[in-house]
Amino acid sequence: MRPLILKMQAFGPYAGLATVDFRRALASGLFGIYGATGAGKSSIFSAITFALFGEAADGEQQPRTLRSDHAEPDVLTEVELIFGIGERCYRVVRRPDQMRPAKRGGGETKEEHKAWLFEVTDLDLDQLGEDSPGKPLAETKVGTVNAAITERLGYTAAQFRQIVLLPQGQFETFLKAKTSDRVDILRELFDVSVYDTLTDRLKNRAKEVHHAIAKRRDVFAGRLSSESFESLDKLAEGIEKAQLQYNELEVKKSEVEVALKQKDEVFRNAVQTDRYLAEHAAAEFSLKELQSQAEANEAD
Repeated sequence: MRPLILKMQAFGPYAGLATVDFRRALASGLFGIYGATGAGKSSIFSAITFALFGEAADGEQQPRTLRSDHAEPDVLTEVELIFGIGERCYRVVRRPDQMRPAKRGGGETKEEHKAWLFEVTDLDLDQLGEDSPGKPLAETKVGTVNAAITERLGYTAAQFRQIVLLPQGQFETFLKAKTSDRVDILRELFDVSVYDTLTDRLKNRAKEVHHAIAKRRDVFAGRLSSESFESLDKLAEGIEKAQLQYNELEVKKSEVEVALKQKDEVFRNAVQTDRYLAEHAAAEFSLKELQSQAEANEAD
């Protein structure tokens, strides 16, 4: 957000109409606002804040107290701000709750808080006014205007105070403070409650994980104790012995497998030999029968 033109009427120390044109200063890039105490420097920032959000720069100050004590009764308190966001330009006009002379009869009547928001992109900013206000975006209803401005800015009044406005006196205090004290000042300037909440959640989660690890450690320690392992060293010794036994069993397993293969080969050979013997016996029996038949035929 870039403030371009600010107009304050019957606002703060300004009894009449005061105009601040920021355009030449913005062209220089970096600029400062200087003046004696009570000259109205803070009122400029308060007017910008009020124009955008309907609140004073000091969140505790009520908008109705922004009216100048030196203003004429018939001069309404009004703030107009023309500002830029990206390539777009906007104009907001706002009047706080205030008392004004009644139009009929004597006495006073209350003027309710009103606000208007216009888009003035590509318009001559020096010619804007009641006759040429710009393209209406939101009018009269304060809530509608506030929502439209907040949507375009992307932050609320509280965030504007924390991010854009540095409270008076805090900057000098911050520069002179010790490193440890600067943390407290920054925590006061910027709302870090969301990070505090996140930190607390992470701490609680860390405690839960630590508790879970400790619980599992106790379970494992109980199991070790039940197996006569009083410590990790004893467990390591037990693992080493078990490994040696495993290796010995692996050797025996290999020997048994070799023996089984040898016995299996002997068995297969024995089966083959038995088959050969059976076939030989059958052939011998058949031969004898044929010889007997031949002898019988010769005798006939």
